[in-house]
Amino acid sequence: MNRWMAAAAGLMALTLVAHVFGGGPEVIDVVMASPLPDVVRMLSAVVWHGITVMLAVSVVGLGYLARHENRGLAMMIAGVQIGFVGLFLGYGIFGLGNISEMPQWSVFLAMPIMMALGSRGRAT
Repeated sequence: MNRWMAAAAGLMALTLVAHVFGGGPEVIDVVMASPLPDVVRMLSAVVWHGITVMLAVSVVGLGYLARHENRGLAMMIAGVQIGFVGLFLGYGIFGLGNISEMPQWSVFLAMPIMMALGSRGRAT
């Protein structure tokens, strides 16, 4: 068992739980209750739940990587996480003027770091 990949899977699972139970009432429930046009609210719901699916699939993928080597899968999951880092930092800096209101970037950065540590010494 690759402990670093297992730890990344655990962190991703916690992130999924936080997204669903913490972020849901704080974000998507507010959007859905807003007077925005129906199409905007429904599109927001699709995006929100799409992220939920991506997080859940990443938990499964990282769980697989804890027991099996798959460089392509690892690079895809890490790439998505690094993409989220860029989005949270970019919108935080340029949209909010700080990185503290959306600290999710730090969790999404921790996962590929843990994955890189887990990949050390593995054959490519």
